[in-house]
Amino acid sequence: GDQMTTLPHNLLESVARWPAACAIQQGSARRSYAELAPKADAFARRLRTGARVPERVALLGDSSANYVAAWYGAWFAGSAVVALNAAARADDLIGWMTHAEVGALIADAAHPEIQQVVAALPPSISVHLYDSRDETNAVGVVTSASAPVVVPASSECLALMLYTSGSTGHPKAVMLSHGALAANTAAIISYLQLSERDSSVCVLPFYYSYGSSVLHTHLASGARLVIEPNLVFPHRVVETVSRERATGFAGVASSFSLL
Repeated sequence: GDQMTTLPHNLLESVARWPAACAIQQGSARRSYAELAPKADAFARRLRTGARVPERVALLGDSSANYVAAWYGAWFAGSAVVALNAAARADDLIGWMTHAEVGALIADAAHPEIQQVVAALPPSISVHLYDSRDETNAVGVVTSASAPVVVPASSECLALMLYTSGSTGHPKAVMLSHGALAANTAAIISYLQLSERDSSVCVLPFYYSYGSSVLHTHLASGARLVIEPNLVFPHRVVETVSRERATGFAGVASSFSLL
């Protein structure tokens, strides 16, 4: 069969190799690799409860452990992820979901536009809400820690859709295959020489292509991601980098000019 490595496989390999290591840290909350997998599994089970698994799943929320679990859960279920810009307004979010022909939405229950979005969605799109701030997983209790792996039929299978404008202009849908994401991830791990000893303070949202790349490369390396919500308080970000002895910090030009 197809021996290709995909990002969901990479995560499960990290879970097997470094179960107790911290994967996602946010404030005082720490999620180990062993805790992340069952959370992802719970989202996968939710997506599987319908008559059929949706081909494309929209994901709406700010960076958090549950957001990451939802992303990998969609992949475990065999769906492609449509990562939506959490800073966008309801009209744009609904437009993108319609354009991407999503079958489900996984969203942070606290998102400011969520009620408007849900009210406008057709009944054909199932909605799964989670609590980003809660330590318990709102998607239900998991009885088994074994996360199922769905192998894409080929490396050409759609893995991710991002609506990006390259910072300017009207956002267009960029479609990325499992093979493209895996190749990109492997190349970055190689040239940054990322390992399980690394930790990165992350201010870029995971729904940006750059933030997404930071997320997947670190999870595939057994590294730790420390989520700092934003650069509104640059001093706090610098303090976090120092306190956590971070080995990495990714930013765009504006991130560094703020610092």
